[in-house]
Amino acid sequence: MALKRATSPLLLLLLPSLPVFTQVSCAANAGTTPLWNQFVEAKSAGREIILPDFSYSGYRRCEAPIPAVRHRVFNVVDFGAVPNDTVSDQRAIQSAIRAAERHGSGIVFFPPGRYLVNTKSDPKTPIRLSKGNIVLRGSGCGEGGTDIFMVNPLEPNDPALFYSTPSMFNWFPSSAEDEEDLALIASDAKRETFWIEVQDSENLSVGQWITVFLDNREVFNRYLYPYVADERWKNGLVVKERHRIAAIEGNRIRLEEPLHIDVFAKDGWKVREYKVIEEIGIEDIRFTGNWHERFEHSRSAYFSSGWSAVRIKNAVNSWIRRCRFVDWNRTITLTNCSAFSIFEVDQSGNPGHFGIRVQG
Repeated sequence: MALKRATSPLLLLLLPSLPVFTQVSCAANAGTTPLWNQFVEAKSAGREIILPDFSYSGYRRCEAPIPAVRHRVFNVVDFGAVPNDTVSDQRAIQSAIRAAERHGSGIVFFPPGRYLVNTKSDPKTPIRLSKGNIVLRGSGCGEGGTDIFMVNPLEPNDPALFYSTPSMFNWFPSSAEDEEDLALIASDAKRETFWIEVQDSENLSVGQWITVFLDNREVFNRYLYPYVADERWKNGLVVKERHRIAAIEGNRIRLEEPLHIDVFAKDGWKVREYKVIEEIGIEDIRFTGNWHERFEHSRSAYFSSGWSAVRIKNAVNSWIRRCRFVDWNRTITLTNCSAFSIFEVDQSGNPGHFGIRVQG
């Protein structure tokens, strides 16, 4: 796809969704830039900042540590898993997960050893999780710890769509696709501010997760300005910002995170449902795939997505930590998540399509 440059020199930085994971790095810094100085001075003076404020990211916006969860333990061995043998453990793992979900919370625990999934005896389906307050916890991702080994690839949902193969572990709420409109936005709101006004706040509540939503092809070029869309593009502009409601005063809604794009009520902005699961975690596990071929992009579904480890969708205040992923062509996919942290994760082995992918 290509953008055509318009005549005006003004550039709009469009970052229409919240960051969903935190990444920490260290680098030598000889001084501060004018952009950073403007950010600090404008924040202090209450003026509009140029650099979007992405500090509201990570588990609970990094305002609280990831907890040492002490839910009831569901040991996969108690459900029939036997580490270090040649028999599949997939049904036992799925049974332990289902038991934790029925309980309303739980730690699905893996004692040390290797556990086999998607063997010839398995039904060629992924391991499914759909509830919050569940943690998959192993006994460490190194030597002598927990290793979950995917023996065979999964098949694509549609062979013509190379990306359609499910991940071995799929975690998302069952009703995520049925999000409805909750309110129309009634007034304009500037980027990097916290308040929006709706026509009616009856369907909204403090603490609720929402999507600030726009789908309007007619305003596409305005938001791309000073660029214009290629005439061959068939789809318009869809903006989805994920937010949590901090306060409600009449029809005025205060968000816990700042908007990252100017909102013009005349364009038809809406507040929609954002159906989420919360407080899920994966920790102290090694996930091993069986991907050993030379990667060729877009050759087939097998090459693009046949060896996919973890996909998490519509999760907030959640995490993956202290894990190792070896020999996958897709490691972790986060879709429509927010307030999510990934850290102390090692990716190694045969290279493939991607490591950590963040969508929406």
